[in-house]
Amino acid sequence: MPKYTFDEEIKVIIDDILLEMPDVQPGNAFGLPGYYVNSKLFACVYESGITLKLPKEKCSKLIESSDGFDAFAPLGRVMKEWIHITKENPAEFEEETGLMIESINFVKNLAKN
Repeated sequence: MPKYTFDEEIKVIIDDILLEMPDVQPGNAFGLPGYYVNSKLFACVYESGITLKLPKEKCSKLIESSDGFDAFAPLGRVMKEWIHITKENPAEFEEETGLMIESINFVKNLAKN
């Protein structure tokens, strides 16, 4: 199995954003820094970006309309409710705090079903 990689600078920034939020716990996701709510993975730091779990329709819309938003496809397999976000400057991930909160809420609601 290939080893996944991540950018430590991005991890520090994402930790600063997410670990201040209630109910968010850090963890491991396939050897990557992961973030959980209600024991469910909602985000991870992957390669030179982050991945977020969002509704499939939201992922499609972001991929179509925004630079730096791509389908999350580790090992070539597209994950339908996941999006991979990259930025020129790691500090720019702070701009996506709203999407991170949306991901938390999405996963919290999934856990209730």
